[in-house]
Amino acid sequence: MRPSEPNPFEGTPYRALRRLGAGGMGEVYEVEHEIVGKRMVAKVLRAELATDPGTVDRMRVEAQALARLDHPNIVSVSDFRATGDGRPFFVMERLDGCTLGQELRRRGAFTVEQAIDIARQVLRALTAAHGLGLVHRDIKLDNVFLHRTPAGDRIVKVLDFGVAKVLGGHGGRGPAPPSLPTAEGVIVGTPRYVSPEQVRGKNVDHRADIYGVGLMLYTLIAGRGPFDHVDGRKDLFLAHLTEEPDPPSKLAQQPVPNELDTAILRAIQKSPDDRYQTAESFEVALASIASRRKAPIGWLETEPSPAPGPAKVAVPSVTVRTGAPVFDETTNDRPGPRRVIPTEVLDELAPLREPELSTRTSRAADAAGDGARAPDAPPPAPDHASTSGVTYVAGIGAAIATSLAGILLVKAASPAMVAGLIGASVVAAAIAATIASRVAR
Repeated sequence: MRPSEPNPFEGTPYRALRRLGAGGMGEVYEVEHEIVGKRMVAKVLRAELATDPGTVDRMRVEAQALARLDHPNIVSVSDFRATGDGRPFFVMERLDGCTLGQELRRRGAFTVEQAIDIARQVLRALTAAHGLGLVHRDIKLDNVFLHRTPAGDRIVKVLDFGVAKVLGGHGGRGPAPPSLPTAEGVIVGTPRYVSPEQVRGKNVDHRADIYGVGLMLYTLIAGRGPFDHVDGRKDLFLAHLTEEPDPPSKLAQQPVPNELDTAILRAIQKSPDDRYQTAESFEVALASIASRRKAPIGWLETEPSPAPGPAKVAVPSVTVRTGAPVFDETTNDRPGPRRVIPTEVLDELAPLREPELSTRTSRAADAAGDGARAPDAPPPAPDHASTSGVTYVAGIGAAIATSLAGILLVKAASPAMVAGLIGASVVAAAIAATIASRVAR
């Protein structure tokens, strides 16, 4: 405050530091408590309205409503007094940030996730207010504040219950209704955000606030409201009553899920009976949409991996596979599953596995063709059939020579004797050759 400006809180424990703004009913100042030194915000009734009993009473209703609504998404009130010239004022917590309207004008549309989060916080605040029998009746971008906490978090605060309607039947937990209730047929609220029933001036309940949140969410996502093409109070009222808005996805510059289109259009239906019936049910619907957007989508198709090159074995080894040829490193042939057994293990198992390994290695070499052998295979075994034939002939020859020598020694010239000795020698030679062949194998 400039030294020349009067202090509207003269005679109270508060000192005005600067003027923050003004609304239809009051002016807002940043103030400091002169004793404890704490900085807060005070809303004081305009001087020209101080003599209007109805307006003064509405200031009292707003102060009581905010004081009883102990909710993190509603600005809190700590004191209610009157200035030295009789103007009522109440003291609220000091907020750091800006209104949603200021932020939208600065940056443009919010992302779908951000807009849903803001709307859900507003709906939680309204659930608390409706539970006390309070209808805000003026939900709009400039009555929602984005507050930055000392910890750096950003939370939503609902402001200005100055035109709130007090409904009966809530056990006296809410403030007493104004002594002069709103006359029937009077339109209360901001023309661009009023519900159709507010335009008609009757039968307004908590579902009017749901309409306001729907319009607000629409504007945050699309960057403009559904009736921004309409100018003039009368034409705006007519649009709320008769014009069916396009889905926000048609105007938005970002993808908007169909289910969010459906939720917003349901909230701004012309008839209150066709909207969400409570702020809580609207908030639950938005929470469900938000959770599905964060859930895993499923599988993601990727490019196929390149075919693996030849296997690299760190230690010398041989490959053993049952019922199929061993792996041939030269052709990169991989006909089936295989087991790699280090050479050190094979050395320990050699007494048990050597015959089996030799047989399989020989089959692998035969399959390779053209005299090829599998790596580390033993040399081919000798041809046992050829060895048996040589032994057989040699045995017969030796037997005949022995028989003739015996005949000559005994000087037996009988032909029958010579033939018998030769036949016996041939039989003996055959038997000897067979035995020799088996021993060789």
